Amino acid sequence: MARRRALLARYRTTLELTEEELDSREIEATENAAELWDARVGSALGDVDVKTLAAVTAALRRIDRGHYGTCATCGAGIETVRLELVPETELCAECATLASEPLRA
Repeated sequence: MARRRALLARYRTTLELTEEELDSREIEATENAAELWDARVGSALGDVDVKTLAAVTAALRRIDRGHYGTCATCGAGIETVRLELVPETELCAECATLASEPLRA
């Protein structure tokens, strides 16, 4: 829950700062390009936070259903160290590694 609150707060703050910066003054062409680039980067970071927030919310649902700590792919227990590092994970280390490897022909 604390991680969820922190992500939401960071997202709101980033959005507010981006909007303030873009609306705060007249911007010349060069500054406009830089400002728009910063806004796009902020938006991309926001997308990462939105995905993380979704994962945290899904983890909270797994807790409610009694499935937290169980790998969604193989059904084995997720390592305690992994859950401490990435509490919203739904995969054990082995399945996460397999999911990130490119398919081989």
